[in-house]
Amino acid sequence: MIVALFALGAAVGGLANFAISRLAWLKRTSNPWYVPRDGADEPLWDARSDAGDRRAAARPRPGLLDRVPLVGWLWWRRAEEFYPRRFWWRPLAVELLCALGFVGLYWWQVVERALLPDADVIRGAADPHVVAVLCGLHLLLFTLMVIATFIDIDDRIIPDTITIPGTLAGWAAAIVWPAVQLPVTGGGGTVVRLTLASPNAWPDELAGPTSWMALAVGVGVVAMWCFALLPRRWYGRHGIIRALGVIWARVVRYPYCWCVIVLGIIASLVVAAVWSGGGERWESLLTALLGTAVGGGLVWAVRLIGAASLGREAMGFGDVTLMAMIGAFLGWQPCLMIFFLAPFFGLLVGALQWVFHGESEIPYGPYLCLATLTVIVRWRDLWNWGADVFSVAWLVPAVLVLGLMLMALMLLAMRLLRRGGR
Repeated sequence: MIVALFALGAAVGGLANFAISRLAWLKRTSNPWYVPRDGADEPLWDARSDAGDRRAAARPRPGLLDRVPLVGWLWWRRAEEFYPRRFWWRPLAVELLCALGFVGLYWWQVVERALLPDADVIRGAADPHVVAVLCGLHLLLFTLMVIATFIDIDDRIIPDTITIPGTLAGWAAAIVWPAVQLPVTGGGGTVVRLTLASPNAWPDELAGPTSWMALAVGVGVVAMWCFALLPRRWYGRHGIIRALGVIWARVVRYPYCWCVIVLGIIASLVVAAVWSGGGERWESLLTALLGTAVGGGLVWAVRLIGAASLGREAMGFGDVTLMAMIGAFLGWQPCLMIFFLAPFFGLLVGALQWVFHGESEIPYGPYLCLATLTVIVRWRDLWNWGADVFSVAWLVPAVLVLGLMLMALMLLAMRLLRRGGR
């Protein structure tokens, strides 16, 4: 089983390299899946400086062995004269990372059952089938985060082509496998699935077809998610009417906008159908939806506060959609943990980058992904520590508001200090 998982992870890593190459903002011609068009004389944008006149058409064509995970990159070294030195190191590392990640997560979650809280009575989330499916979903999230991480490192963007399907997959998983959520300790020492109300009981106000407010919350989250995906640049210099006209013209002209609107309508109808049935599927879906809202909303708030305090964009919007996708898989409580953990990873790497390279701007997506992986792996310990905090309804929003206010004051002080130093 371990060998099969290692091979599967390496193959998925190969697909991740393909996605990193094809979805990146800049075209990556060094991927063995890339084949120059017949007769094309395309310049190699990433060619070595001493071979700048090389052309893609002159490069050796990738063969069957070049597409074999891990081994293929060693064989493809023969084309190194056309590319930067050791260009094959990183894609080889990506495939090895995925292979080891698949084996490690499976061993940790399925074999060791390290996510499960200590309990005398085992049921629900501790079922072997549920544990295996939960591990599979985390492996899918892990793969999506690997792709997003390396594209963000290269181009400082996180494409919607990753986060939109990922968010929809998280919602779909909540409907199809309602028992597959992170495990927590329930009443009587049982192991139950995480819900939006955990560790408290599910509120009657958000029950199924008996509560219209629950439907409004679900559809509202879908609407806000679609709004976040649409172009929202506001041109208010010539008045509100003119600005609204520009927005409407943009929606009419771009097919992407219509795709998002149609997607939102379909998703809202699915939410309404699940709401009408109620039960565990509705609770699971609403948990995933609220995870999307809280995850994306927190980073969106940081982005707005940072831009207002610093006078410039402080965080890319891809980080917002990335956290929305993570919340769809994990729920809102893990998103809060990720939100507070990620700055520590980013601060450490950012300080080293500033010392050695003099750069103060870093892609934040990789650190959100690293914090997510930490929360998944150490979920049992983190939940044992944070369950009492989440049980107090007013404490979490109060801490969040206070934290965002302190962040705004800190960023404003930094801006004033920079002005004073000039």
